[in-house]
Formats: sequence, C-alpha cells, structure tokens
Amino acid sequence: MSSENFAPASEPLSLLRRLCLGRSSFSNYYPSPVEQCRYCFFSSKLASTIHGAGLNDLMAPGVSFRALLEHAQEGGFWWLDVVNPSEEELIALSKAFSFHPLNMEDIPVQKTRERVELFKQYRFFCFRSLFQMNKVADEQLNPQSLYLIVFQEGILSFAFCQSPHATNVRRKISQLRDSLTLSSGWICYALL
Repeated sequence: MSSENFAPASEPLSLLRRLCLGRSSFSNYYPSPVEQCRYCFFSSKLASTIHGAGLNDLMAPGVSFRALLEHAQEGGFWWLDVVNPSEEELIALSKAFSFHPLNMEDIPVQKTRERVELFKQYRFFCFRSLFQMNKVADEQLNPQSLYLIVFQEGILSFAFCQSPHATNVRRKISQLRDSLTLSSGWICYALL
C-alpha cells in the first residue's frame, strides 16, 4: 500500500495527534488495506492522512469527532472522504453538519442529476464521472456519482464505490503542498 504522507505543518501537532488515535506518529499507521478504509481524514495541520473503516476509527477513544474538526480548523482546513456510507452514518453526519434535508435525501439514493446548490453555510455539488474501473470487463470505465459538501473550513466527499480518484487528489496535495495555498475550494476543484 502506498503512503499518503505530507510535509509536516508548521505548528506543533501534539494536541491534534492525541485527538487522532492518540499516536505521536502517523507515518507507520495503516489500520487496514485501502479497500477496507471507507473513511479518510485529511487536515492541513496533519503530516499524513488518517484512514479508518468507520468514523470512530479516526479518533482516539473518548474523543468526539467535533473536537477533532474544531482543532483541525484552527488555522487550517479538513477533508473527510467517505466511501459507501450507511444510512445511519449519513444521518449522523447530516446532524453534525446541518445538511439541507433535500441533500440528505439525494446522497443515499444516489441521485444522478448533476448540479451545484448554494446554501448559507455550504455548497452542494453532485456530478458523475468515469473513475471506477470495472474489473470484470477489460479496462472498461463506468460512471460514478460523487457528492461534495464544501464548507469554508472543510469538505465532505461521498462516493458509493472505491475509486483511485480521491487518493490521486491526496497525492497531488502531497506533491504541491509547498507551492500552493490549499483550501477546501482547491480540493473541490481537484475532485471536479
């Protein structure tokens, strides 16, 4: 498995590291194969991306997801990439981030009408792209719906099957981190 390490941020990361699994180093932490990591959490304040099979796998015991996000936002931004979310997980994320009820309906049924919707707190993007390779038919591409909820301080992305696209965007961030100003808008653009 390839690592997605990033250059260390300028601030000390001890509090954020304690919030995320209580580890002092992320460079050697890979909880499971990429195929089983349905959650990827990137923060501009972390040296690497955190992977987990579920939302709770991203945090140390007793630490809330809200605490993780609040610390990640202090002088930075975050990206939570979710693959194949369950209805319960979507409901929990919807409550935590106050999605509009119509967006909450569109994501689990995988509505395919491409659009951009503007809300006071966030932007909602729904689009289809040819990311997922069909392994049964030789190198054939199938369309995949992606859903992005873009806040000023972070971005949530949802897909319903594994794709190399999000990993490629994280790799691009790693390559360009020192030469560009990263933001949730930049990640949105890279995903589009």
